[in-house]
Amino acid sequence: MDIERIREILSREGDIAIALSANYSQDELAAALGLYLTLKNVGRTVQVISKKQPNVEISHFYSIDKIKGGFQGRTGDLVVSFPYQEGEIEKISYTMENGLLNIVVKSGEKGLNFSQNDVRFNRSGDTPVILITIGVRNLNELSYAFDVNLLNNSSVINIDNNQNNQRFGNVVSVIPEASTVSELVSDMIYSLGYNLDLDACQNMLWGMMTATNNFQNPKTSGLAFEMAGILMRAGAQRKQVSTSQVQVQNKGQFTPSQNQINQQGKQQGQKNPPPDWLAPKIYKGSTNVE
Repeated sequence: MDIERIREILSREGDIAIALSANYSQDELAAALGLYLTLKNVGRTVQVISKKQPNVEISHFYSIDKIKGGFQGRTGDLVVSFPYQEGEIEKISYTMENGLLNIVVKSGEKGLNFSQNDVRFNRSGDTPVILITIGVRNLNELSYAFDVNLLNNSSVINIDNNQNNQRFGNVVSVIPEASTVSELVSDMIYSLGYNLDLDACQNMLWGMMTATNNFQNPKTSGLAFEMAGILMRAGAQRKQVSTSQVQVQNKGQFTPSQNQINQQGKQQGQKNPPPDWLAPKIYKGSTNVE
C-alpha cells in the first residue's frame, strides 16, 4: 500500500466520496463507514455512496444512516425526481419567498400519487475531487452516481481484496492475500497517523469479525489479527451485536455511539479486560502489507 501517495492525495482540498458496490459485504460496509468517520473527524467533507441502501440486519454499524444513493456535489445540476402518471400534474411553477425557491407542483384532477418520501434529489454532472472505492471491481459499477468518464478529473484510490478487481485508479491497493477489506482500511488509517475514532474502530472490528467468522477462518491473515489488536487497544470491543443497541428514531435507523455504550457499561459496574488480553497474540510485524 503506497501510504505516501495516499497521503498526498488526501492532502488535496475538495469533496471526498467513498463508493461501495451495489452488492457490498458487511466487511466492505464497515471499512467504508470506518474511513468516513475518520475523515469527518479531521474536518473533511466526505460522503459514502451506494446504489443499495442498508437493511435492518446491518443497522448496528455506526453512521449507517449516512449512506447516500448518489454523489451530492456542490457544482452540478440539481435534479428533483418523483413518480409520475399521465394527467396527475396540471402544471409546475415556482415562487420566491424569504430567500427560498419553492417549486410548486399543482395536481390535476387525479391528484398526486406520490408522497414526500418518494421525492429524490440528485446532482448531475459533478464528480468528487477524491474518490475512494471499497470493494468496487469495475468503475462502471458507479455509473448510477456520476458519469464515470468525468472521473479523469478525480484522484481515485482503489481498495479491495478481490483478485477480479480491474485495478483502476491512481492508487491501486488490491491485495487478495488480505482476509478482509476492514484490515486494509484500518491499516491505512493507522499508517497515515490519523486518530483512531472509537466508533470507526468498532465498525472495522465488526467487519473483520464478520468476514473471518469471528477470526475462526483458517485463512484469516496475520494483518487482521494485528489490526484487531490495535483497534481493541483503541477501545473497540470484540462482542456480538445486541439488538437492544438498535433504536428507531424519526422513522430512521439510529445507533448509539460506542462512547455512549461504554459509559453505560461503566455505570453498570462493567470492567475492561486487562491490557495484555487485548494485545494481538498470533502475529507480530509490520502493519503494512505490500
